[in-house]
Amino acid sequence: MRAIVFVSVVACSAPVPAPRSATHPAPPRHMPTALERAEAFEHGDGVPRDYAAAAAIYRESCAAGAGDLAACRRLMAAELDARGVDRSRPQAFALAAAMCAHDDLTGCLATAMAGTTPPQDVIDRYQRLVAEPCDAAHLARCELPLDPFGFMSQSSSREYAGNEFAGRGCALGVLEACVELRFASGDEHTAAMAVLAKACHHGDATACDAIDQPLDASPLCAAHDYGACMALACAGDISAAELARAHGADADCERRPPYAITPPVAIAPTPQLTFDSLAFRQVGIGRPGPVWFEAINAGTHPIDTALGEVYAYDAAGNQLGRHHFELRQVGLAPGAGTALELSDVEGVTFEPCVDVITFADDRYHTRVARCPTTKARGVRWGTGGDNVLLRVDLDDIPLADDWVSTFVPSLAEPFEQTHAGVVVDPVSAGASAVDLAGPATDLAALTKELGGSVLELPAVWSPVSIAYTLPGVTSLRLSARTLARIFAHDIRRWDDPAIAADNRGHAPSALPIVVIQETSRNDELVVTTYLARFARAAWKPGAIHDKPLPAATSWLRSFEIGKQLADTPGAIAFVGPGVAEQAMLPVAQLQSARGAFVAPTPATVAAGAYPLVAARSLYVSTRQPDRATADAVRAYVAWLLGDGLAIFEKLGYVRRPPAVTETALAHLTALTYAAP
Repeated sequence: MRAIVFVSVVACSAPVPAPRSATHPAPPRHMPTALERAEAFEHGDGVPRDYAAAAAIYRESCAAGAGDLAACRRLMAAELDARGVDRSRPQAFALAAAMCAHDDLTGCLATAMAGTTPPQDVIDRYQRLVAEPCDAAHLARCELPLDPFGFMSQSSSREYAGNEFAGRGCALGVLEACVELRFASGDEHTAAMAVLAKACHHGDATACDAIDQPLDASPLCAAHDYGACMALACAGDISAAELARAHGADADCERRPPYAITPPVAIAPTPQLTFDSLAFRQVGIGRPGPVWFEAINAGTHPIDTALGEVYAYDAAGNQLGRHHFELRQVGLAPGAGTALELSDVEGVTFEPCVDVITFADDRYHTRVARCPTTKARGVRWGTGGDNVLLRVDLDDIPLADDWVSTFVPSLAEPFEQTHAGVVVDPVSAGASAVDLAGPATDLAALTKELGGSVLELPAVWSPVSIAYTLPGVTSLRLSARTLARIFAHDIRRWDDPAIAADNRGHAPSALPIVVIQETSRNDELVVTTYLARFARAAWKPGAIHDKPLPAATSWLRSFEIGKQLADTPGAIAFVGPGVAEQAMLPVAQLQSARGAFVAPTPATVAAGAYPLVAARSLYVSTRQPDRATADAVRAYVAWLLGDGLAIFEKLGYVRRPPAVTETALAHLTALTYAAP
């Protein structure tokens, strides 16, 4: 309970009294209580404001929960708010338990809400103490609302009763009760605001917050209010950030306390390249836990949003982590700074990288870069200027589960590292500058999408494998007729005589067959064309679609279907390049045009012996919007057909003959750009 005492001195013109005789001693002067001395330090009343000194008095008076319970409540609040002491929830809740044992309602409430199921004796004490009235004999009860959990109720009658309860406490001088009425209305609100205004005038920071007149954070931080230091840190004060961090202050800048702050001007802005507009300064040393940075607008245009990564390194320069950061709608004026905090970071040195930056001025614009998965310490990524965003559609390539996050380090970052100023943006729909198309592609629609005039550049062979899951079976042969009957659902078990006949009279398994349909139209066209040609009598066109697929598998793409296969005994599916190898699944030998059973290998595919193969070509528009985009397209396609072919091979594709690739590269000279 914070009792509010206002002392006034009245001057008068009465005669000066004669000295008192020894028989009439002067009345003793009022000696301030421990709580009054602590409040004087908190308010700066006659002494410099010092929350640490106040907390020391509270700690001594509290005596670990066995002394003055009002002092204990103040100390517990200080430990939760980092006001004068280090923020420590464990210490605060330990103190609350000791307070509850001495019949303190606030202590019992905090113990009950500490995150674990409270013991029955705590619940019993809480229920007994919360039933006490708010009156002069129970001022501690007035510090809490009538219903401490009333914020969960929308009842108007409960709200009325709660305001009436708080009004009684406020009239008794309990500041916490007055604060409860800050959102009320009517006479109770007016009376409470008057009390809070007087308390704010006398230096009480809590009262000033309640009436929306927060005290300036700088002197509060200097007085060891580490919550105020944190608020200063969120506005870019680096020394305050170090102080807040040292004392465990919460660094969530989205929920900082309502202190009045004027963000400091960090540097004199100068014209900068786009991605150099955001400068960083590290705060403190690298160690496990939060790490503070100051993000400063070093350019001449206000920054609205910046997204990127911070790389952490050890003393030897090895990358330990890559941590995402976001500054959204910060409205960072030229020269202004804001604090950036990263949690659970370990490292000795740190380097930032900006992915996206948006400027909010009369030429509002957004620029996009790339922060790679790994980056050597001190190595610059990109040019720092505006980049060309090269949109490519290669979504039929089988990669790992998260296609975009595995495409980027495979087919974007290696190119970007040697071609600064270009960002390769993978898309699965919409306009793109480069498309990898297969036999099922609507070439008329693609040509229209790319601008009406396109180059078709042969890229790779794309084999389709028939993968299966049969425990203990590593070799399987399937004729075209047998495969057609399996996909047409005429053969439903692995011990069918037709399968045994293909495998020298041996039935591979007695399991039922589970056909899993892949969603790649290109791979499906390769399979159905093969069956229609070599198993015409057995194949029913469209049979794969006759039976609806299970909901759990209908959405699968080629690079994810391997897991579904591996987890389904008896399963069979056609899968795109490399999928079976990634999932460590065996694949069937298929009957070729000459009747031989052939496995899909780079040699059999290149020689034309394996029957399930399709060509994949790159399609690019011959007319790009500007020189930079034309140069980027030309460079990326040349890279794909050069160094990029090794990456395609790792994914299960097969190179075309060198002469074919050389001819495709020669056609790149036809790319032009529209003159401005």
